[in-house]
Amino acid sequence: MKIGIITIHFGQNYGSVLQAYALNRYLANAGHIVKLIDYIPKRYTLKKKYCIAQSKPFPIMLAATLAYLPQRIRFCNVFDAFIRKYIPKTHTFTSYDQLVKYCNDFDLYITGSDQVWNKEYNGVYQKEYYLSFVKGKKEKYAYAASFGKAELSENEIAEAKTFLHDFKGISVRESSGLSVLKECGVYGQLAMDPIFLLDREMWSTFCGKRRIKEKYILVFSLDGEDQNFAQYAHQLAGRYGYKVAHIAFSKRKYKYIDFDLSYQTPQDFVALIRDAELVVTNSFHGVAFSIRMNTPVIAGYRGKYNTRLESILDLCGLKQRQIKISAESVADPQVLAPVDFERVNKLLENKLRASRDFLRFRL
Repeated sequence: MKIGIITIHFGQNYGSVLQAYALNRYLANAGHIVKLIDYIPKRYTLKKKYCIAQSKPFPIMLAATLAYLPQRIRFCNVFDAFIRKYIPKTHTFTSYDQLVKYCNDFDLYITGSDQVWNKEYNGVYQKEYYLSFVKGKKEKYAYAASFGKAELSENEIAEAKTFLHDFKGISVRESSGLSVLKECGVYGQLAMDPIFLLDREMWSTFCGKRRIKEKYILVFSLDGEDQNFAQYAHQLAGRYGYKVAHIAFSKRKYKYIDFDLSYQTPQDFVALIRDAELVVTNSFHGVAFSIRMNTPVIAGYRGKYNTRLESILDLCGLKQRQIKISAESVADPQVLAPVDFERVNKLLENKLRASRDFLRFRL
């Protein structure tokens, strides 16, 4: 069967490309011909991709962009190269009309995973991710799709209702998404993020050898929380004699860090999580890969989009490992308690059965 997948794969972040890779790889391993629909909405301009400090006045943005442009280009190339090498895809589409006209040769279409239904991200380019461009009686599915938040506005609910009734099957990534679907009057089920479809051994083989010889705590933070997370990790590292490693989006020095790691490939990202003694992160996929690779994790709250973190931690019985991290945070013994990964893996396996059943497509 020929399957086309549309997702948000074009952002320069590890979660986006790795979830796209995982779903593609899982379905290809099941015997399907799978391609990523390379839809790059017009909102994702070169300015969006390469400019720094976009919310600042133009002179500041220009100065920052020129100063960091070589680093930004190098970082973006890491993700572009990964997609070219590991994810089969169509030619590029940049508009809804192009999708309607040219993207019609698949037997089945999937939207997801990641925040494909997050209106704050997509704006006027939302209907593409509801597969409204698909012609005729082609089957449409949503796999582990995310709204990115627990509640939708009335306008967002109305928009979702317009499109979701045409789907043959809908699964969402967070329990809060089920409540949204119920409000829309459609049935859905929970599904695991695609990265869980590939087991620990597959990911370990894919990412290869260990990168750092010493024992270390890995820091990976979003929303400008690097320094707070680094200081918290440094406090923990001092207790156990560990080093602190930090995955960064630019080549910049932070206090309390022993290994500053910029320009890491997606394979590096997985390997660094796998081999850490502990991961400190507020990234959903940072938490998800820590769980998948059986590495203890401490999850920090973000300013928004916490529902997906809460959902995966709750599912695995790890809610106590989500905390508010600041420069003054002191490690709670409950947070540092050993993780029973045998129990966690059993919980995951029970949930994964439903996800695999959902993806057993037949013509």
